[in-house]
Amino acid sequence: METATKPASTPLPPLPWRAKHHEDWSEIVAADGTPLIAALPHLGGYCGKQAADMIVQAVNQQQATTQLLREMADVLQTCLQEDKISWGAEQDADVLLQRAQRLSA
Repeated sequence: METATKPASTPLPPLPWRAKHHEDWSEIVAADGTPLIAALPHLGGYCGKQAADMIVQAVNQQQATTQLLREMADVLQTCLQEDKISWGAEQDADVLLQRAQRLSA
């Protein structure tokens, strides 16, 4: 009996992504100049511009949230490993808390 193999995942192009708009289509590109990620035509009632902007915003926001969570986990780990919270760890936690509050506002 054959077992299914999981296809190798392809890494996403580097972030941030941005949308470039043209007269009759929009494209999504990585800010580092990576070739085209997606092309979205403007057809009838469908607006590729709005779709491209929404996709770019969602992907970039997800990346910002993921990075914040990684940094928060690192600071919490540091706090849990120390008997007392150091001044540096307290400052890092304060900066991350402020970023999280701005993100969730």
